Amino acid sequence: MTDVIKKDGRRERFDQEKLKDSIVSATREAGLMNRRWVDDVIENVSASAIAFSRGKKEVEAKTLREMILSDLDKLEKKIADAWREFDKTK
Repeated sequence: MTDVIKKDGRRERFDQEKLKDSIVSATREAGLMNRRWVDDVIENVSASAIAFSRGKKEVEAKTLREMILSDLDKLEKKIADAWREFDKTK
């Protein structure tokens, strides 16, 4: 199983559902939940991050975040922007 290394050095298990929930939250913030293709965006971005993490012992949260945002920028910039905006408040 893959561990995600957080900014503060903590480790937590990679959680596919937590990843999907984060993308759904950004999608909702962007006001795009009613679009038909949202599920496809969520699945594509999640699958990419899951494939990237598979087989790795650990991955930095920052690396995962950058990869996810890069994918979102290509698929739907509004969702990526909503995620970035949320990150500013953390």
